[in-house]
Amino acid sequence: LNAMRTAAAPVTGNDRDVSAALDARPLALVLEDDVILADDFALRLRHLLEEEAPCDWAAISLHSLCPFGECVSRHLSRVLPDVNEPAERCRHGVNFGFYAMLYRRDGLRDLRDRLSRAVWDEDRPGCLDV
Repeated sequence: LNAMRTAAAPVTGNDRDVSAALDARPLALVLEDDVILADDFALRLRHLLEEEAPCDWAAISLHSLCPFGECVSRHLSRVLPDVNEPAERCRHGVNFGFYAMLYRRDGLRDLRDRLSRAVWDEDRPGCLDV
């Protein structure tokens, strides 16, 4: 639990200290501004990461609307494209929401690159969700 607190705790100090501390943190938790965390959030998140998350996870949505995928554990599913939705629209219609996202920082560059290839594909302008 201390590792979780250290990974998620706010950082204060001068800019160099802040950058060094952030670089050392393995996880990035991004919340929408109106998210309210449950009192036992840290404990539940720790359980999710230690007991349920697959070894190869890059991002975990902690709350989604219309989730679509295959179950990998009691509380997690691996997001998959919904083949019932048109490919030219990037299978829009499922897996909505970025209310609370947890990212593994060492996989962010690869994740960004994969998402960018899909979102900025000139052959599929419907993938740019504007």
